[in-house]
Amino acid sequence: IRDIGVTGVQTCALPISIQRLLGVRPDVPNDVVVIEPSLGHLDWIEADVPVSCGVMRVRVDRAWIKVDTDHEVTIRYGNTRMKVIPGVSAIIPRTIDL
Repeated sequence: IRDIGVTGVQTCALPISIQRLLGVRPDVPNDVVVIEPSLGHLDWIEADVPVSCGVMRVRVDRAWIKVDTDHEVTIRYGNTRMKVIPGVSAIIPRTIDL
């Protein structure tokens, strides 16, 4: 993580629970992966997140959530629920802030 306000200094607070910041968690009874991001003071965050059936790449910024996956998975953000398939990005507007 780079602090853009300080030149030449790299601050490292990882591993902050990236999975916690991205808010990715399984909802086993409903067979979905829930995304409830909490960016705090960050403008964006992106990471590969292991889930039960593979890996998801999740990018969250103030306006959008983008999900790519190597397997078919159903995701839920608020009331939005969608199936994500390999090779096709799911892009969800962040119209609500959970």
